Formats: sequence, structure tokens, C-alpha cells
Amino acid sequence: MVAGTDAEALQISTSWIASLDNAFASNDVDAIVSLFLPDGWLRDLLTFTWSLRSLHGAPTISAYLAPTLSNARVRNLALERGRGILPSFVPGRPVPTVETAFAFHNAVGPCRGLANLVQNSEGEWKAHTVLMMLDDISGHEEDQGGGYTYEERTVTWGELRTREVEKIEQEPEVVILGAGHSGLQCAARFKRMGIRALVIEKNSRVGDNWRQRYPSLKLHTPRAHHQFLYASFPSTWPTWTPRDKLADWIESYSKLQDLVVWTNSQILPVPTYDPAVKRWTVQVVREGSERVLRPAHIVLATGTLGDPLVPTIPGQAAFPGPAIHSSSFPGGQAYAGQRVLIVGAGTTAADVAQDLVYRGASSVTILQRSSTTVVSIAYNTERLFKRRFPEDVPIGVLDLRSAATPLGLLKTILQAQQAEAREFDREMIEGLHRAGFATNDGPEGAGQYWGVLTSLGGFTVDVGCAALITDGLVKIKHGVDIAKLEEKRVVFGDGSEMEVDALIYATGYKNIRDCVREIFGSIIDKTSPVWGVDEEGELRGCYKPSGQEGLWFAAGDFFGPRFYSKQLALQIKSQLLGIN
Repeated sequence: MVAGTDAEALQISTSWIASLDNAFASNDVDAIVSLFLPDGWLRDLLTFTWSLRSLHGAPTISAYLAPTLSNARVRNLALERGRGILPSFVPGRPVPTVETAFAFHNAVGPCRGLANLVQNSEGEWKAHTVLMMLDDISGHEEDQGGGYTYEERTVTWGELRTREVEKIEQEPEVVILGAGHSGLQCAARFKRMGIRALVIEKNSRVGDNWRQRYPSLKLHTPRAHHQFLYASFPSTWPTWTPRDKLADWIESYSKLQDLVVWTNSQILPVPTYDPAVKRWTVQVVREGSERVLRPAHIVLATGTLGDPLVPTIPGQAAFPGPAIHSSSFPGGQAYAGQRVLIVGAGTTAADVAQDLVYRGASSVTILQRSSTTVVSIAYNTERLFKRRFPEDVPIGVLDLRSAATPLGLLKTILQAQQAEAREFDREMIEGLHRAGFATNDGPEGAGQYWGVLTSLGGFTVDVGCAALITDGLVKIKHGVDIAKLEEKRVVFGDGSEMEVDALIYATGYKNIRDCVREIFGSIIDKTSPVWGVDEEGELRGCYKPSGQEGLWFAAGDFFGPRFYSKQLALQIKSQLLGIN
């Protein structure tokens, strides 16, 4: 069957949803599972359990639903209307696929679902993927007006705001550590959900975590991908957001969303948690003065990556030139006329090398110890992000579709696209190989984006450095480590040497858990690993129970907090209400 009309998609969707509603009404696990393909996927975001789960295959889905179905009380499934997704055939799929959104309720409140339906060998329409997610808690729905609407004529907005800030500062229900894109979007969501959240930021200004990065930095994802929750960019916004513009946007976002942020503030070691009253005791130093806070929850939004990872190399004391981590790179102009060796071959190394060449470094060499996944920004834009985040579709719809694709399925899709990616970038890759730069197809052959999800390293999105390497303007030293440093000289493990004036370590970062352990001590040992993909195909440790009651991790790119802040808010709100 070829892709049909919208009327056909409506008929297919209505019939499938009605069958699913009947199956749930009967608490019939077998009937529910029969509406999936044998290798179908169920993604559950707080519908059946208070966690985020991905279930693959009929036996796994059946085993998951059997003990959870009756308590979930899923009911009243119906076609969703008025929220941006109508039943339709999805263009560009290898087989005819109907996308349909549906609404329902569970024991806690209103829910949403999104299904992709395909035909089995008998021509029956079955679910390839189904997302089911809690959307709100009945009686405590997300405020669509922004927390409060100023309608007073005698009380000023400033007076209302002062009252709100005082209440949050005196009795925060949640303390969020970090005022970056994750922390602030979580705070904005919490505000709409009626959760008092105080954000703690160590820097003097909101946005400084971006201002302190290397000057030439621009995001490698287009603006449609990195929009903020409740705040779309203006139409004049550049496609690739530069460092300082993003920093200023983050700072203005904190103000426009009426968030409460303490800058120049840090949590002191070691917060304590009292399970009897379900409260933390947290000491905070704010601009030199100590305060004690007693929130019910702490959200760690200090970044997906931790502190810079700098190797220890024999002879470092003898090397007279600058030797810094790329996180402190001040810009290429400081290295004009110098011979620079960059240790590492990922995205940051490529950006730094390009800047050094442009700013007149005498020579630039990248030390590549193994191989790197390389993809052009043109491929990522045309074949990845324009498919997933087209500018003419509301961001809420795009986020729902992204969440409805389990990461285990996404890996299979990315693996299938690798041949296309290699062909698209064939000339670039061949040029890199001729220059001695080794490439690979990414973890498990799933390309650069899978590297983002699994390790946040080992890849580069090329914005021009590949041509510099091919043309010999950036040299490559491959397959060796640095054995020792001498005055103005690097000695490699193979015995070769290189005269250099400066070293830049683009060697990555520590795991965030190792860094927050300095504040939280052994408490962190109770938490699960953060980042990477678990055996079900879920991101590890993010926006779900961490293993330590009242402690949560918010991490990832801009999509992560924009979407999953809702699931995090629902979990926290349910515990504050005593229903979780």
C-alpha cells in the first residue's frame, strides 16, 4: 500500500485508538500487546511507573505492563485534537506510516500519547512505536499564563514580584545548582508548575558559563534545535548562535521568565538529607554571607560535563610556554607567530585549530591519538536537523516527536544512515585520510550524533577545519602519545620530537558525578551513572530518580531540559503533594 490521504490516516488512527481503549478498559495485557508489532516499542514517561522507560518487543512490553497496568488505570483514550498533530501519513518513510496523537487519563491525571502505525504482513495496522506520557497532575495543572498574571490596579507588579522572591528565598521547595540552559529551563518549568525554585549560580552573571568559553565558539546545531522553553528566538536570530549572543540570551531569559537566581553563590560541602522529614539542609555562601536552606529537592544542573580533564605529562615544569586546557583558550590572537600543538582531535580541537590559523599562528598541529567521527555541518543541517527540527513546525510538536523515538530505535536509524553520511562527506573524508587524519563511523557504527548521546566525545562537526587539514595548514600527528616535555620541545612515544611554543589540551572533561562529589561527598555514590545510554535505550541518570531521594540530575543539550523538565517537575510535584 502506498501512502494514503489524511482521511485514510484518520480512519486508521481512530480504529487503532478505539481498539487500544477497549484493551485498556478490559485490563487485557495480551490485547494491548497485540496492537503492537512483534518488535514494536513502548516509551513510558510516568504513565505506568514514576520513571522513564523504553520497552522493546512484545514479550518485554507484556512483562512490563502485567504488574503495572491495574494501578495505572489508563482510560478514556481518544484522538487528540487542537495540539498540533493530526493523523497523517509520514513522508519519507520506507514503508507507509501513520502518525497519530491521542489523549487519555491515568490514575494521576491527563496524559498524552503519540503512535506510529505500520502494516504487518497481513495488512493490519500495528504500532511500531507508542509514546505514553503523563501530561499533568489533576488539580495541579501547568499554568499556561506564566505563574501569575499582573491584573492589579492598586498593587504594583514590583510589589507582587518582591513578595514572590521573598517567599522563594525563604522557603524554596527546590534548589537548582547551575544557571545554564538546563537549570534555567527547569526553573521556568517549575514556576509554571507551582514549585518554588531557587537557582544557585557560582558566576557573577548569568550566562558566564558561556562567556568564559573560547571566543570563536558557535553552536553547531541550528536555532530551531536550541530554542528555549516558553521563549522562541526572534526571526532575526542567526542560524548558528555565537557564544556571547547565547550568553546574553540566557541572562535575559532568567529575567523575562521571572526566575529567582542567586549569583556569586555556592553550596558548601556537605549537604545532609533527613529522610524522616524529606528535607535537605544546605549551606550556601552568597557574596560572602552564609545562608542555610532546607529544600525538599536539589537539582544538579551544573552541566553534562564536569571539570577540565588535563593530562599529567613528565617534564611539564620544564616547558616554558603556555600549556592550557581548551576551556581557557583566550582566542587565536594570543598565539600569533607561535608554533602550537593541540592535544585532542574532537570538535573543540578543530574549532581552536581553525581560529589559530585565521589569527596567524606560525604552525598548528593536531595530535590525534586514535580516530575521530567526522561529519560536516552541511550534512547535519540538511539530513539530520532539518528532518528532526524544521523551522515551520512548532517546537512542542518537534519535541514530542523526538521523545517518541526511543534511543534504541534511533541508533538503528542512525546506523542505516551512515552510508548516506559517508557518501555526502566523501570528498572531505578522503582529504582527511590523505592528510593522515583517521576517521570512524562512530560508536556502534551509528555516527556522530550517537557519540553525543553515549559519551559526548570522540567526534567533530566540521565547519572548515577539514579543508585546512587537507590543504596542510593544520598538520596531523597521529597514533602516539606525548612521552615527555622539554624546553620548547615535545617528545612523543615513538621517539619523534616537535618544536612547539604552546600546548592546548582539548582532552575533554571529567564526569559530572566526580565533580559534584566534592560537594556532596559519599551521597553521590548512591546515584546512578549520568549520561550515556542504558540497556533499555534511556539516557542514564537524567530527569528521573537518581538513587538518592530528593536529588536529581538535569543534563543534556537544549532539547533535554526543554522537554524533560516537565517529567522532572511532575515527579517532584507528586512527591511534594504526597501522591508519589
